[in-house]
Amino acid sequence: MKFVLLVPLRRVCLTAAVSLILLASLHPQDKEGAPPPTYRAGGLSIAIPPPGGDLVEAGPDYRVVLEPLAPDANRLLAAFVLPGDMTVIRTGTYPPLTNYALVEIPRRAEFIDVDADTFKTIVDGTGKQLAGNLDLSDSQEELNQRSKALNKTTVTLDKPVPLGLFFSSPDASGFGMIMPVLANGVTTRVVAVISVLRVQKRVLIAYTYQVFKDESTVKLMQATSEKWAKAICDANR
Repeated sequence: MKFVLLVPLRRVCLTAAVSLILLASLHPQDKEGAPPPTYRAGGLSIAIPPPGGDLVEAGPDYRVVLEPLAPDANRLLAAFVLPGDMTVIRTGTYPPLTNYALVEIPRRAEFIDVDADTFKTIVDGTGKQLAGNLDLSDSQEELNQRSKALNKTTVTLDKPVPLGLFFSSPDASGFGMIMPVLANGVTTRVVAVISVLRVQKRVLIAYTYQVFKDESTVKLMQATSEKWAKAICDANR
């Protein structure tokens, strides 16, 4: 079966950049010990536990507001953000997202069963693409349109720095990068981890983002993304 690389990597920087100018409110976190919530994808109910820390899922009502963070090629399944942002949102102010996570499914492959060999091909292709010279021209153009529609914030993308393979298992692999984003004259470096997962024979893409402070941010993101990927896979076995 011919299978096209599913991860729209040129849009990864766009997702992080748009987050600096877009927010949504939250619903209360699920009770401890409760089974992880499920989300419909590809005709299946897929369990997606939260990525840990303080992040909580936006819920069906407000998840729609976060859909612009996902590229057109993907469908947003779940969006996790910090609950502390809710307090600020209630004042009518929209601060930037400093730490958040998204789970998406490629629209073209949502109903396609992916076997282990095909998944390995996807992971290998993702690694090669991330290690190469990413073209951000399309992302910049789309970003300009979205930022103008939101609040006329000027956002510019710089060349991302690939961090290589963060973790790998038969059903999940994660790749890291640091992305400089210039907004209103201030450059913010964001650590992004792109995890490709095979869950119930479907391919999911999990993104985790956090503003870079120092080397400890990279180590934390590596550990957090790997633990989350394992939790999602385990919840669906």
